[in-house]
Amino acid sequence: MTETKKRLPFMSARQIALTAVIGGIAFICEAIGLWLPTPWPGGTINIGGFAITLAAMVAGPWAGMIVGWLDLFPMAGFGPIAGWLYFWTPLYTAVTYKPIYRLVLKHKWIGLSVFFVNQLFNMMVPHNLLFAWWFSEVTEAFPSIWSAWVYMTVFGTPIFAWIYVVLPMIVLATATDFVEPRWNWFPPGFKRWKIILPLIIIVGGLLPLFVFTNEELARLTASFTGWIVAMPDPVRWIGFGIALIVMFGLLWYIYKKAKKN
Repeated sequence: MTETKKRLPFMSARQIALTAVIGGIAFICEAIGLWLPTPWPGGTINIGGFAITLAAMVAGPWAGMIVGWLDLFPMAGFGPIAGWLYFWTPLYTAVTYKPIYRLVLKHKWIGLSVFFVNQLFNMMVPHNLLFAWWFSEVTEAFPSIWSAWVYMTVFGTPIFAWIYVVLPMIVLATATDFVEPRWNWFPPGFKRWKIILPLIIIVGGLLPLFVFTNEELARLTASFTGWIVAMPDPVRWIGFGIALIVMFGLLWYIYKKAKKN
């Protein structure tokens, strides 16, 4: 009698549920316009940075990238540049998160400090440089990439750090068990990751450029901007807060259900 090997899923039920909740709320917030303008012209403050970071922490890099794509599609104007950012951020977070999490378990405040510095670097270098290029070369809101980067780093860090750094750190500090990285890059026993992982990274990085430079696909993503609801900024802030509360509530429910099982 031969034994049949049980094929492990690419993503567990927990990972799928977490990805669906985080990605769904990020998509809705972006689609209906629950964001505020930045101090510089053409930018927005949205929930996406927090969503992709949290998804990478609790459900792995692929979950973070899926959430990034869900949040990215309504973002028609920033598609080509945000695609790279929303691919890089969860990948970088996942690569660095497990050792930092272990450090948090051993020395909580040291681990949290390392997490803060690590995520701040992730935001200030790739995030700010990518958007500095966008605002200087595409929208021409700044005379040079350097001036745009300095401006965004000085004035944008206090804004975006809440999304990319502070909120994830608060979750890590207060719900450490919940954000335990119980995920793998690939299902256990998957032997070909050394070949496939670089291919996924290359394809995933180039895909946003294809989507947003293809006329039909670009028109499809741009159609989501028709969902944006006109509302005053205070209402957007309230809606933003409600979205976070709903997200945390659903995630906590999933966490409790998984713990019982």
